[in-house]
This record gives sequence, C-alpha cells and structure tokens, in this order.
Amino acid sequence: MSRLFVAIEIPKEIRKRIFEELVKPLGSLRRVAEENIHSTLCFIGEEKESEIIEKLRKLKGKKFDAAITETGHFGDRVIWVGFEGEGAEELYENVHDVLRIKPDHRFSGHITLARNHNASDFFKDFLKIRGKRIDAKFTVEKVALFRSILTKNGPVYEKVEEFYLEE
Repeated sequence: MSRLFVAIEIPKEIRKRIFEELVKPLGSLRRVAEENIHSTLCFIGEEKESEIIEKLRKLKGKKFDAAITETGHFGDRVIWVGFEGEGAEELYENVHDVLRIKPDHRFSGHITLARNHNASDFFKDFLKIRGKRIDAKFTVEKVALFRSILTKNGPVYEKVEEFYLEE
C-alpha cells in the first residue's frame, strides 16, 4: 500500500518561476519544494498502486490549455496560486469518477505554495505575494499518479505512472 495522489505536472520552467517569484518570499511558512510543485486533482490515500493504475488506464479526457492565475489562500492554512483551463474541471470530475472516489469539495484549480505553521506570520507572508501574477501558459497533455513518502524533511513525491489525454 502506498500513499497516492493524481496530479497535473507543471512544466519545469514554470515551476522554477513559481518557486522563485512566489514561494521563496514566503519565508516563515512551510514552503513547497520546487520539484514538488503540481496541481492535485485527487488525493487517494493509502491504496494498492496496481489497482489505482488499472482504474486510471480507463481515464478519458482531452488535452487543454492551462494558465497560472492569481495568488490566494484557504483561510490561514494554505497559500496558493490559481490554475485554470477550459478542461480542468471536467478532468477533475473524470479522475474522481474513474477512481470511484466522491470529491470532498468542489473543484478549485490551484497549486499549493506553502502551508501554515504559525498563524501570526501567515498573512504577513501572504501580503508579500498578494496580487502577484505569473504570465504562464502551457498545454495539459497528461496526468500522473504519484506516491507520497513522508519524511522528517517534508514529503518526497515519486511519479508512478503517466496517463496521456486525448487530442
């Protein structure tokens, strides 16, 4: 059994810009490592990889153009940058349907930048990047199944398999 999730990978050059321009300024928060920047479609939890791979091979979805949007936050817990695309919500629903997992929230395309450990610094840090935008667009051609390994230095994500979308 592995701790699994399905995500859209962000191209390396865009990940680098997100990290440099939006993550680095968030000094007092638990920042996401550059190599871990992604947009989660579905957190699965502890499951057998082979069973999830079999289900995801039945995934239907079309490639779509995506863009990074503005920064925001979920309460005083998570700072994120928006992620949108014409097919993003449909892909979110399709992933949940094929995995037979009921979504626990409505779709909100985002990329987590940092998580909170100290509420007193959260909004001070958020103000450093509030209103910042990165003009970045890319085509989503696939989703990936990731294994998440929790370590004392933060999570390590390992790509298990990729699933390509239709033209």
